[in-house]
This record gives sequence, structure tokens and C-alpha cells, in this order.
Amino acid sequence: MFSNKGSHYTAGDFAQRNLLRCEPNTPIYKAARSILDNQCSSILVEKDNQIVGIWTEADSTLITHQQLLGTEIQYYMSSPVVSVESHTTIEELIIKFYQYKVRHLLVCENGQPTGIVSQSDVIKKRGIEHLLSSRQVKESYQRQRPITLSSAITFESICQHMRKSRATSVLIENKQTNEVGIITERDLVRILAATQPVVDVWLYTSHPLVKLSDSCTLLDAFHMFKENSVRHVVITDDENNVLGVLSFKDIFAGIEYAHFNELQSTIARRELALKDSQKSLVLAERIISASVDGVMIANQSNEIISVNPAFSKITGYAASEVVGQKTSLLSSGMHPKSFYHSMWLDINEFGQWQGEIWNKRKNDEIYPEWLTIIRIGEVSEDDMHYAAIFSDITERKKGEEQIHELAYYDDLTKLPNRSLFNDHLSSALKEADGKLVAVLFIDLDRFKQINDTLGHKAGDELLVMAAKRISSSVKHSDIVSRMGGDEFVVLVPAVTHIDHVEHVMGQIVTALSKPFLLSGRELIVTCSIGASISSESGSCGDTMLKHADIAMYEAKSQGRNTYQSFKKEMNHAAAQKLALENHLRAALVNDEFTINYQLQYDNKNNCYKGLEALIRWKNPILGNVSPAEFIPVAEDIGLIVDIERWVFNKACLQRRIWLEQGVACGKLSVNVSAKHFSKNLFQSITDALSISGLPAKYLEIEITESCFITRFDFVSDVMKQLTDIGITISLDDFGTGYSSLSYLSQLPINAIKIDASFVANIPGKERDCRLVTGIISMAQSLGLDIVAEGVEDIEQEQFLKDNGCHVIQGYLYSKPCRDICTQLAR
Repeated sequence: MFSNKGSHYTAGDFAQRNLLRCEPNTPIYKAARSILDNQCSSILVEKDNQIVGIWTEADSTLITHQQLLGTEIQYYMSSPVVSVESHTTIEELIIKFYQYKVRHLLVCENGQPTGIVSQSDVIKKRGIEHLLSSRQVKESYQRQRPITLSSAITFESICQHMRKSRATSVLIENKQTNEVGIITERDLVRILAATQPVVDVWLYTSHPLVKLSDSCTLLDAFHMFKENSVRHVVITDDENNVLGVLSFKDIFAGIEYAHFNELQSTIARRELALKDSQKSLVLAERIISASVDGVMIANQSNEIISVNPAFSKITGYAASEVVGQKTSLLSSGMHPKSFYHSMWLDINEFGQWQGEIWNKRKNDEIYPEWLTIIRIGEVSEDDMHYAAIFSDITERKKGEEQIHELAYYDDLTKLPNRSLFNDHLSSALKEADGKLVAVLFIDLDRFKQINDTLGHKAGDELLVMAAKRISSSVKHSDIVSRMGGDEFVVLVPAVTHIDHVEHVMGQIVTALSKPFLLSGRELIVTCSIGASISSESGSCGDTMLKHADIAMYEAKSQGRNTYQSFKKEMNHAAAQKLALENHLRAALVNDEFTINYQLQYDNKNNCYKGLEALIRWKNPILGNVSPAEFIPVAEDIGLIVDIERWVFNKACLQRRIWLEQGVACGKLSVNVSAKHFSKNLFQSITDALSISGLPAKYLEIEITESCFITRFDFVSDVMKQLTDIGITISLDDFGTGYSSLSYLSQLPINAIKIDASFVANIPGKERDCRLVTGIISMAQSLGLDIVAEGVEDIEQEQFLKDNGCHVIQGYLYSKPCRDICTQLAR
């Protein structure tokens, strides 16, 4: 049964109740982080328990310089906050948004703030298809020319551009990659929250763009927003030229325009009818006949005496078929007698009734309508009549169902989303009645590699197939949800024995480890699962999810393709990792990194042939942190490329200084991660050479096999670009990965480095001796240079020398240090 409220929702019905608040002295970057963490678009500023302002995503454009991130939010908030009472209707809300030119309204009850409502909330609650279908995109979008990417394009210039143009986004053209990206207000908030200097604006753009032709309607645009989960689409002409951007804000403006047109049209019709009703009954009849709403007049005996053309169009009955018939002819039979009893009580007491009702067409089709019944005359009068005015709201209902799907279900897998899962979890914990509740957190292992290699379409297909396998591995009473990305969660209610939880996890691991047929090829995709049980994590849903997440990462650290249950000691390890992440994010800004250099000695020619740049981190709280500990974390949180660019810039400048001083130390070697290849590694290196003035022939990069295993052709092209300008490439940690002869012959590799783990056991262990001599022989046959790492004693050096490896790196000749001149003097 449908609600009697329909399009007459009030602000209190759909206001967001969890108000995000902060103090006036809160730094801007902290407010930005809160908005991102809570997945909302605004934060209220509160002083002495009074709301004094609001800061939204739109206010991020007011920041004139990133150095102002620590500025108190009170200097950038909007004040006073426009408020409405909870009983305010949607139509009144639209007028408020239009009147005050704001995107958020504070909802109050008896003067006390209880929630907040945004333009997006109004769009989701109001049936909008009929309002947008007649409006063209070309009438509504903001014309924009892409800004060409250059060193002059900064965070501050983007904010200034968006302020001046009053836009919610800016287009940026990257001529090097021949791409156009977009930065929105939400991206600015993300930049503010990160507190990191914006080294490369392109990294914060979204690309490729979601595009739409200017010949489409706003309804087409609205569907595209929903399908792609975006709030901006780029508008193009018939030749795919970028014309500008259409935002969610423009959609709302389209609704405002249509709403006011409707409102003015309705008011005009009503005023005309009121003015002329006494003069001409004929004119009133014409207005009724022209109405798009169905109108039916019935007498006191509920016999139909008149209908208008819209009635016939909606119900399928001609006037001649219904006049003289009882109004029950239209009854669907879906409502109980109590429904009609309550309706007639309202009509007799208040003179009218309004609400949703299910009625039946001539072809027996049941449909929903919005019905208003007005009593004409008093109950005591003999000639009393009833006027029924109704509209078919089938399409609006479909729209509401679609919005419900969007609000509570994942659009790709059709599984419950985070919001609906949290509701199920809360209910399960309340109804546990002494039984246990379990939450399983599932993450697909190395899903990003599949996305990057086969594309997002293939990644989406894999997620759908994985969702079906997980669902088929659990009971019907268990709830499977997609939390986002490649993360799924399973709610197992009413657990009677802990062994059952492990059994379920084992079934899921087995199901997902079977090959997937994707894009014509078989792929093996494993998963890592973490479980939390209410007996261990308590009865708080958020805590259970957090503990399951921690256990999942513990499973990953155990080698993946397995599962772990949460134990309390995991909390300490997770807290330590989080602290490391937080300190690492600020390390570049706080200048906590240094570079040590380790020389490579050529014992055949009795000279130093090169040196390797080794990054070191000393944090004022954590002390000295090993690269083996912080480098993997930097890769996980997306900081590794910025760190490597810093190393390139610093190390190349130092090598150029030594070159000018006549210090003979050979080539400078710098390590490169696999992730840097997809972030314009060539540009990073050429920028460092240009800034430092170091000739390319003095630079060598060290890569590992992980750099090219999944993207061989792409990485091979980048490597060729580097060698073409004189840079050499060495393969680090050789022998610890795939160690395939095929890629050694196909890639422009100049040298290989024998891993220290093999050198450590020579000449004592025969197996390692055979491995080392084999690597040396293979490198010699391919014409590659050889460097042995981790050489610490004379016996190791002599073994290597006897077998043809003359360049060594290790404590025997050089300990890593910041100034190599002292070692060279020895």
C-alpha cells in the first residue's frame, strides 16, 4: 500500500538526521576530513550549542592558498544558516533554495536543529521525470573551455577560476596525454583534507570524462548521473568537441524552472477560474475539460454524473460508460474497508480527503493515483456533491522505486549497499536473544591489477560474478552486501557455534578460488576474509565492521587466499599501522626524509663505478623507521610516487654538485616502484634532470620484475623512452621473482643486480653458489652488466670475482652515508 503523503513530503520526512558539527576554531583541513569520512557535503559550525554557520563543498573554492589549511573555519563559513521547520513541503523547499541561492537548509523542530536537507535530497524524493523530459541540455549547461595543464595551474588558480565563473567544476586539458580531466568541488575538499602540497594538479582530476551530447534532454542527463554515480557530465557537440559541464546543480535549476512554470500556470488557472466562475459556468467547464488531471463529479448517492476528457484518458472509460454508475466501478479491491471508512470520516468532518490510492482501469489494470475528494455543500443538504480530482502517478512511483534502489542497493551487483547492511546488522544485534552475530569482511586479492590490465568493464563483470558466488555460498538468511570497490561483507545472524563461521568463510574462499571466465580468458582470483563475532567485538555494529576489516588485513598479511577471525591483539597492530600512515602523510611536508648513498666498487678496474640513492626516514615521534616498513605503506596509501619524485629531485641535484666538484663516483641509481610507471614516470625523471642540470647519462633507474609482469608492453615503451635519452636501467633483486629469460631479451635492460639474500650464503652453501654462478653466466651471455648486492666479507668478494662478477655493493667497501667524499678519499 502506498503512503497518503505522495509528493507532499515535508522536510522532516527526509532530512539527514546525523548532523556533522564542529567548533568555529576547527582548522579547515580537519573539517574537510570530517566531510569525507562521513560521506556528506556539509558541516555545521556550532558555538555554545548554537548553530552559527555552515561550511560546504562549495566553500572550498574560497581558499586562496593551501597555506591557509590551518585557518579556522569560522572565517570561511556561510552565516547565518538558512533554516526551515520540519513541516515545510517540498514545493516550499524549492522556493527557499531559489530565494536564498543555497544548496543546504537546516531543518528545525520547535526552533531546535534536527537535520539538514540538500538539493540532492529534494531531487531524490520528488518525481522529476516529467519535469526534465521537455528541457534540453543545451539550455542548462555551463559553457567551459578546458584550461591547459601547466606549472601555472595550481590549487589556488583552480579555486579562483571556479569562484570567478561561479562553477562547481573546472576542466583541465593535458596536452601531453591528449586527455581532458575534471576537478570538482568534492576534489577540492579531498585536496584540503590531504594537507599535501599539490605537486601535480593532473593527479586530482577524474578522467576519462563522462560525456553527453548537447542534443539530449535533462532527463537523459539525470539517468547518466545515476548510471555513472557522478554529479558532473561533460557536454559535447555532434563532433565530440567539449562545450562545457552540466552539474547536479544545473539539474536542480531545471527542476526550479519547471516547478515555477507549473506553479505559475496553476495559479493562473485558479485565478482565472475564481474571477470568471460567477460570470460564466461554461468557462469553468472548459477549464475542467482542458485539465490534465482527471475530474469526476458524483452525487450524494455516489453515482457518477460528470467526467472530463482526462478521466477517460487515464481510466479508459468513455463518459457514456460511467455516467449513472457507482464510483465503486473504479475500485481496485486492494484496500480494506477500514481505509474507506477513514477516508469518509475525513470528508464528512473536514470537507475533503487527499492521498494515494490504488484504482482500476477499464482493462482491469491496477494503477496508483493521487486523489483529492472535495465535498461540495454541507452534509445536511440534499443536493450535496463530491468532486474527485486525480492524476496517474505510475511513472512517479517507478521513479521512487528507482531512487529507493539507488539509496539502498548497489547499482552494479544489486546487492544491499552499506546503508541497508548497517540496518540489517543493527536489527540482527538487537534480535540476537543470546545467540552470536558474525560479520565477514571480504576483499578480492589484487583486484586493481585486473582492473588496470583488462579495463573497468571486465572488472565490473568480475564483481558481478563474485557477488553471485558469495551469495550462493551462504544461507538464504545471511545478508551479502557490497560495501564499495572490491569489498563485500556478509552478515551471519543467530550463530550457534563459532565453527560455523569458519565453515562459511572456507566455503567462500573455495568458491572464489575457482577460475573465472573473463573476456575470453580464465582468471584465478582469490580473496582474503576477516571475521568479527559479537562475543569478541561486542554489540556495536561499527566496531564489528572495524574488527572484521582488521582481521581481513591480517589475512592479507598471511599471504592472501585465506581467512582470519578477529583477536584483540590485532587492534594494537592496526593502531600502529594507522599511526605510521598518519605520520607518513606529513613526512614530506615536514622534511623528515633524507638520502644516504652506497657506493658500487669495481675491483677489476679498482674504481667506484656508481652509487645507489637510499631513502631514510626519521620521525620525531617514531624515530628511525626502516624503508622495509614504510615503503609498502607508502604504496598502499598512494604516496610512493610523490616520495620517489622527491628522491629524484634531491639525488640528481646532489650528483650534479659532485660532478661539478670533480667527484668520480659513477652513475647515480634510483629505485622506482611499479606504480610510478602509470603516473608519468618519464615526466618525473625528465623534470628532475631539467631542474638539477644533471646529464641523463649519469642516471640509472632500478626496477623490479613486478613493474612489468602485468603491463609488459606499456612498461616496455616507457623504458625505451628512458634509454633513448641516455638513461640506463638495471633489474634489481634478480632471482627473487619470475626471472624469465624471455623478458631479459625483450626489455632494454643494461644490468642485473644479484639479490643480497643469495650473496649472504656464498661461498658456504652449495645451492646458492650454483644459483649465483648461473645468474652471472646468464648475464654474461646476454651482454649485461652485473652488480652483486650485500657483499660484506672478503670470501664473498673473492667468490664473485673468480666467477666473473667484479662490481660489488655492500658494507665491505661502503656503508650507506649522506656524504660519500670521505669514503672516496679512503
